[in-house]
Amino acid sequence: MELIRIVDAQALGPYAGTGVLSDFEPATLGLHRPDEHWLALASGAAIARCSLWWREAPPDGRESLGVIGHYSAREAAGGSALLRHACERLSAMGCTRAVGPMDGNTWRRYRLVTGYGEEPPFFLELYSAWGVKPAAVKCPGQSSGVYGSRTKGGSSP
Repeated sequence: MELIRIVDAQALGPYAGTGVLSDFEPATLGLHRPDEHWLALASGAAIARCSLWWREAPPDGRESLGVIGHYSAREAAGGSALLRHACERLSAMGCTRAVGPMDGNTWRRYRLVTGYGEEPPFFLELYSAWGVKPAAVKCPGQSSGVYGSRTKGGSSP
């Protein structure tokens, strides 16, 4: 497996419309302005993708947040390797906590649904096209699996 950094929408050209990019419009990179976009490749095919934001991440006050979004994976191992790499990159950029999935902000996709059960997704639900849940990934120095919600001036777990 190989991890590659995508520097602009044109760099997606060889992989566009295939694998985890089959539902990803390259122009999204220009519109959402992530600081970095990464692909995991296996045998030349994109098996996982994600974008990272740290320059315009939501403010926290206590932590320096990094955001992981545009996430999709065709297999758990590729997705997990990519998420570990994403955590390392955010840490290298000075982030003390990684949050996600969130495509930059909560006006865009911010959920990863990995199991739908018997019921179809509800009307206008945004969901992970591949529905592959990565193996547990813990970013260095961070707790994993903690859900938090906060309003300005409020508290969270």
